[in-house]
Amino acid sequence: MRFIDGDLQGLELPRDLPILRSEVEGALASGLSITSLYKTLGETHPMALSELVVGPRALRGTLAAEASLVVLEVLETALGPKALYPRLAKLHPDFGPQIAEAALACAPKAVWAKKLGDEFRIVPGLQELNALKGTDQFEEACHIHARLGHWEALNEQAALGSLEPIAALVVAKQHKAAVRAAAALLENHPTADVTAWFAAAAGPACEGLICQVIPHLRSRSAVESLLLRASAYPHAESLLRTLLPAVR
Repeated sequence: MRFIDGDLQGLELPRDLPILRSEVEGALASGLSITSLYKTLGETHPMALSELVVGPRALRGTLAAEASLVVLEVLETALGPKALYPRLAKLHPDFGPQIAEAALACAPKAVWAKKLGDEFRIVPGLQELNALKGTDQFEEACHIHARLGHWEALNEQAALGSLEPIAALVVAKQHKAAVRAAAALLENHPTADVTAWFAAAAGPACEGLICQVIPHLRSRSAVESLLLRASAYPHAESLLRTLLPAVR
């Protein structure tokens, strides 16, 4: 099975595609990886690769799916994302979440990609934000996903204690989403300094945003913490003092 390791010498494609397919099927039946072959085909014969991956007689199974995920960029170029990802997800439903996530990363605003994401319950942007959390790229990623409208992913990050999503949403002028993210943050991390991030992102307009957050506060510790930082915002301070007796 010399072709499996990417040695295609003596093979003429697409003429010899049936020969190659037969060997690949045998390799898969024996539990052998075909990733090296797919990489070589991606560099030399992308249309032959496309035929094996998503053609009428596309190869199936875990090993075929894993190899396909390695050459997604080549397949996007050869076929176009819309032709690639829905077909790939249909062929390999067990890998659906990974395929849908890749589709949304490639075409975040496309209706077909959003439909695929919904099918596999993908929160757009969440996988990347989780991967970048704690790195220098996290803040910029928050701004990118705020512009793309990935509010649910940013809201989840805020609920986990990250302040960067709040500023990113404000800068993107998604004020309602920013308020929801701030409320989610304070619900789980009452002492988080959301005022500083609102001020940095919104300037003088930040008091209005702080005031919109206040009705969502449910814990006394969150109200008290925000009150300590509200001396520069008289209207917000007044609202917090009014709310304080009503929370525990």
